[in-house]
Amino acid sequence: MLPYVTKSSYSSQHDGRAPSTRTIETSDIQLAFQQRFGRTYPSRDYILPNDWDECIRLAIQHHLWLRTYNSRLANSPKRERAARVLDCGTGTGHWASDFADDHPEAVVIGVDLSPIQLTAVPPNLWYEIFDLDQPWPWRELYDFIFFRHMNTAFADWVEIFEKALGHLEPGGYIELQDNSFPIMCDDDTMAPDSAIARWSTLLMEATELMGRPCDTPSRFKQLLDLAGFEAIVEEKTVWPIGPWDVDHPREKEIGIWCRENCLEALEASTMHLFTQFLHWSQEDTRDFCDEVEREIREGSVHAYFTVYCVYGRKPYA
Repeated sequence: MLPYVTKSSYSSQHDGRAPSTRTIETSDIQLAFQQRFGRTYPSRDYILPNDWDECIRLAIQHHLWLRTYNSRLANSPKRERAARVLDCGTGTGHWASDFADDHPEAVVIGVDLSPIQLTAVPPNLWYEIFDLDQPWPWRELYDFIFFRHMNTAFADWVEIFEKALGHLEPGGYIELQDNSFPIMCDDDTMAPDSAIARWSTLLMEATELMGRPCDTPSRFKQLLDLAGFEAIVEEKTVWPIGPWDVDHPREKEIGIWCRENCLEALEASTMHLFTQFLHWSQEDTRDFCDEVEREIREGSVHAYFTVYCVYGRKPYA
């Protein structure tokens, strides 16, 4: 059985540290998944699957983030001294598990739509299955709320940030880590008609039609300000798509992990977006994904994602 919050164990196992919260059990949730394109997806309009292949990809993605920040799990001041932590969109729970391991004094809650989390977890980590678009049920305040790789998950990010603000104690921090579109290139290797460039443009068009544009991470700083956060910091780096940066060993390694993460997500995300919002056929979408994959693997296009880490503080008063 997965280590979800239960009404009895949550308070008894924390030695008085547990928040007073309305807990959510798996029996309370109707896990209505959908079979599409040969993959299993969550019940709501979400562009990535939640099956075993996706769990493997999420492990690759977690390692990519660790390499990006030199094994740091967070960059805000709450990377240390956090007492109550909410990981929004925890997925397989790799980040939450690592953070709980590193901070045994903290209570860590990982929240996700899907019950795909790791089964071996630290004693200070619990999972809840919950849709963050719904009113947040927790009564206790957190001092650190974390989002990673949630681009396109929400239609109204300001509303999500306002919920987070309301569930943070004064002086608590929110942190977001995500990559953004469009895909960039600083030399002449990515022609406008290249498969990667067209894929980037079409993904942006499809996510805009979906109402969840994939360039939102570039506006996280502005949106946090609109929601009422202060002391907002934006840090940017890049993910090369492939090991083409041969002059910089670290970037070359990150490029390998980014390429694998990208290729693992390529067809699953593109199929949903292109067939649902651009009205492509499944056959045409698969053919196009094959073209994009060939170009990525060939490696002559020096493309990269812009990666954002943005964090801000809830005002003290």
